Amino acid sequence: MGKFSDLHANNQTLPSVTKCKEGEKWWATFEFYPESVGPKKSAFRGYMYVGANFWSQQSCVVKFKNSGSNFEKEFLDRIRECQESEDLASKFNTENVGPKLEIIVPLLATMDKASFLNGVFRFIKGYDLVIHSDDQVLIEKRIDGKFTTFVDKFGRCIQNCPAILQAFCHFTYHESKGKFVVTNIQGSLQNGKFVLSSPVIHSAATTYGPEDNGSVGIQTFFAHHKCNEICSGYLRPDHTVQQVTPCTYPIQVKHHVADDDGSTFSSFCSEPPPPYTFYESDKVKLLGENFRDIPGVHTI
Repeated sequence: MGKFSDLHANNQTLPSVTKCKEGEKWWATFEFYPESVGPKKSAFRGYMYVGANFWSQQSCVVKFKNSGSNFEKEFLDRIRECQESEDLASKFNTENVGPKLEIIVPLLATMDKASFLNGVFRFIKGYDLVIHSDDQVLIEKRIDGKFTTFVDKFGRCIQNCPAILQAFCHFTYHESKGKFVVTNIQGSLQNGKFVLSSPVIHSAATTYGPEDNGSVGIQTFFAHHKCNEICSGYLRPDHTVQQVTPCTYPIQVKHHVADDDGSTFSSFCSEPPPPYTFYESDKVKLLGENFRDIPGVHTI
């Protein structure tokens, strides 16, 4: 009888270790199979609640690491990265008109119950992740609508990317006095507000986890970035203040890291970007052997 009493029908977390900006802890229950599986994480669709208040229900995503160890440190670094990005978004909102920006800050939680049905669906759906009752996870509010990556972690933009999102990235560099830049701007427009998740920070000190590509990441972003009117007065890596003039001709930007579908992006600005200098020792994890092909980048 004891063994059967250990079986659980649902997946459920404990109340989160960290709190939302309103000071509340949330717990989540979620499906038996992931809606998406990436190289590093798996994401499950679910619902999140505050305490026993089922009226607080919100759609959420519960994220697991696929492998590795020391999840707590990595997840806490991720939360810090999102929190600092959200703080900058709030400041940016007060200084600019137009659509506001909100960056979702995930919550750290520990699993409470792992359903016995996970194994059944793991066999049917063919995924590898095994969920344990003490696993640590991230809980995020789910973003509705068409999910779009507007600016990727290299600074490349989709066509017709809203100027305010490109300017926000530049603003983070200016506001941090050149210490870092926030990239990977993705999410959707909801009721006149951009709701975004999973930003990536590149910092001069390389203190924001495994996706932080340091000064190389900062320079690569600015090699692709096109300043617009909102950027006027913002600092650039060459320590000058950006002065924006109307665009006069396009510049085609070539991928230095090819997308799976081989697609390319276009960037438009009023003059060629200033030369950025990369040292041979900086090319390793970001640019690979094709780093010489980036327009406007000089190597020595």
